[in-house]
Amino acid sequence: MQGMNVNVDARRKKLVAAGPVVAATAIRPEAADEEQLKRFAAKLIWWQPPAETLARPARFLMQVMTLGTWEDVKTVRQEYGEEAMRNALLNAEPGVFDRRSWAYWHAVFGLPPRPAPKRSLT
Repeated sequence: MQGMNVNVDARRKKLVAAGPVVAATAIRPEAADEEQLKRFAAKLIWWQPPAETLARPARFLMQVMTLGTWEDVKTVRQEYGEEAMRNALLNAEPGVFDRRSWAYWHAVFGLPPRPAPKRSLT
């Protein structure tokens, strides 16, 4: 990721080392980009306020990876990093990814195909 702020990159490395749940939930974007991310959040998770969406970064990343445009994905990847996106995929909530997006992102990250998580109706 060329041109990344060194402090942001160092922070990501610490969070990724702490584990997938911490890495996917604790990475926060730079304040200057918060408004753009709020616009993405409002567009992709329209049923809740953007601040609420961005408070759950892993869920936000899953939605971008499923419904976002390529420009959305590039921006979010730059802000959160590929490792956070990979962790969001590895810890995906049931019902977020469609089959096509699920297969695509597994291929992008070089992960073996696996069944998508299923919702439990119990």
